[in-house]
Amino acid sequence: MILSTQQQAQNFVLFALENSEMYDDLTDEGTREWLEKDVENVFGSQTFSHNEMQEILDYGIAAYEQNY
Repeated sequence: MILSTQQQAQNFVLFALENSEMYDDLTDEGTREWLEKDVENVFGSQTFSHNEMQEILDYGIAAYEQNY
């Protein structure tokens, strides 16, 4: 199965949340900003629009909260 770049970014968000203590407090707005910066560092700052980035973060955080 071939994943789109957006799906890969969602998987990256989920991986980061699972494996980094830095993201333990998902209620902190700063956590979301750091997570966005990490996605941009891996996928590039121009790859996703603002709305796409928010969808990626929302999906990754929701998947993490549902499973962990």
